[in-house]
Amino acid sequence: MVETLNLNIILTPPPADAPPETLASVSLQDGAHGLSYSGDLLQNPLEEGEGERLRWYLEEYWKWPYEQFRERGEEVEELLPELGRRMYQAVFGSAGAQRLVQPWNLQPAKQRQISIVCDMPRVLSLPWELLHDEQGFLALRSQHPVSIVRRLSQRELPALPTTFEPPLRILLVTARPDDAGFVDPRGIARELLEAVSEQVETGTIALEFLRPPTLPALRERLSNSRLPAVHVLHFDGHGAFGQEPVSQDGLRLKRIAEFAWPSSMPARALWVRWTMSSVVWPRA
Repeated sequence: MVETLNLNIILTPPPADAPPETLASVSLQDGAHGLSYSGDLLQNPLEEGEGERLRWYLEEYWKWPYEQFRERGEEVEELLPELGRRMYQAVFGSAGAQRLVQPWNLQPAKQRQISIVCDMPRVLSLPWELLHDEQGFLALRSQHPVSIVRRLSQRELPALPTTFEPPLRILLVTARPDDAGFVDPRGIARELLEAVSEQVETGTIALEFLRPPTLPALRERLSNSRLPAVHVLHFDGHGAFGQEPVSQDGLRLKRIAEFAWPSSMPARALWVRWTMSSVVWPRA
């Protein structure tokens, strides 16, 4: 198995006396080299109106990328590297952060990953996939791209089961903001249902819908030891990227049974790829 060099960016609530524009306290961990650093504060790297411009580019521009909209879209595209550089400086700009990240940066030939570890939706919804170190976007390099992963802190995870007994249980989650309208989970997951229909009939696979599809319900389902264990999580997300208040009923998941974050980003976003640590059924 190829070893992944993981760099954790741990973002926690800022001190009470921090300036109002401060989003989080920053801690960095490079487990492969046994390095850690903390003490920096994350300021909002997006200026007023930029979040809305990104939302429009990702959610609306593709519908009509012509005429005056094309000019507006090209302006947003020119902005993306600048946003990425600001994101990078926001977490790696200090001398202490540079000293920690340097050994990790000096191994570009190895598989590398940055994990955004946070429980705050506003911080998780920042466009982390735009991280840019002056040489280019980390996630979009033609050679040795860096994986960007979001996840919640893992303090609430139950112990993983040590044995497996069929059937393989798949938990289907179709989440949406309150104002997104009705989304039929059967229609959204039709491809999955068709692919495993024979296994469901023979009893080797069991399908279960999470109702309601909320973060509290997910936590309750996964922590309930009286119910059958969930082996695979299939997630379909809906919503929009913007500065509007975050719905606490929406879900945004990144890996199996580990990460969930309230709605504030679109499943179709350029920088969002739903993945799982074992079996993957993405819909982006």
